[in-house]
Formats: sequence, structure tokens, C-alpha cells
Amino acid sequence: MMKLIKRLFAVLLIFFVVTLIGGYLSRNFIVKKLLEKELTKLNKGIVDIEKVNLSLFDKKIEIEGISITSRKNTMKNFIYIGKFDADYDVYFSDKKILIHRANFKDIDFMTDRFTDGSLEKPLFDDKNVVKINQNQNLETQKNESISNLGELIEARTQISKDAMEDI
Repeated sequence: MMKLIKRLFAVLLIFFVVTLIGGYLSRNFIVKKLLEKELTKLNKGIVDIEKVNLSLFDKKIEIEGISITSRKNTMKNFIYIGKFDADYDVYFSDKKILIHRANFKDIDFMTDRFTDGSLEKPLFDDKNVVKINQNQNLETQKNESISNLGELIEARTQISKDAMEDI
């Protein structure tokens, strides 16, 4: 029985060490994918990152080739940042990251993209355009415009009409 417990402990220890080493070696890939995912959600358009170098012991991060898609023209980058580097501290108890120094290099606006940067759900479509008919009376136009505005807010924020009424 004691032999089995020792063997199980050794296997768990080896698994833990391999997982820890694998996580450390793949930290740059994990941070890159996490940043792309979260920045894409924030931007509502694809954000691409070419390279990430995270140094846990020196508390430094370098990010190269940040392409942030324009919302209006998805074949353009609203901004391209050639290199971003920063010093940081992590406060786990407060769930905060504090940036001490940040440098941006090679910043360009409205650069061309090689691939379409749109998400599956288009930001602008015929449903989100408010059209006013000159033949209707002012009260009808106002009510339709408010209804269309509600639909536009719902489409952009992805908050349902019922949730907006509760607010």
C-alpha cells in the first residue's frame, strides 16, 4: 500500500513539474492568444499580434506588430504599433496589473491589411441605418427613429431590449 502511495505521489509530482515547465515555455504563445482575444472583443474588430516576449523574472513585456482593425473599413488597420514594451507589477490580492513604464515605437494610422479584419457579425448593416421618410408626420418619424436607435444600441452592445428597460 505504501509503495502505491509513493508511486502515485511521484507520478503526480512529475505531472505537476511537466505542466509547470510547459506553461512557462509556452507563456508567450498563451499571452499572445489571450491579448488577441480580449483586444478583439474590446475593439469589435480583429486585433493581430505578431510576437510577444514576456519576462516573468524581469517583469517586462515586449509586444511587436499590433494591428488593430478599423471598425468602418475592415481592410484597414486603424492603428499599427510596431513595438510596445513595458515594465509591470502584478498585484494578485487586488487582481491588478500596474504598468510603470510604457514605450510605443513605429505607430502608423490607417494602414492596409492583408486579410479582412471583420468579425462574423457586421458592425454596420441595413438594419442599423436610420432612414427618415419625408411623407410621414414628425411624431411617427420620432417613434420610428427611437425604435431604430434602440435596435442599434442592442446590436452594438449586445444587450437585449428587456435588459435595457430594467436599467
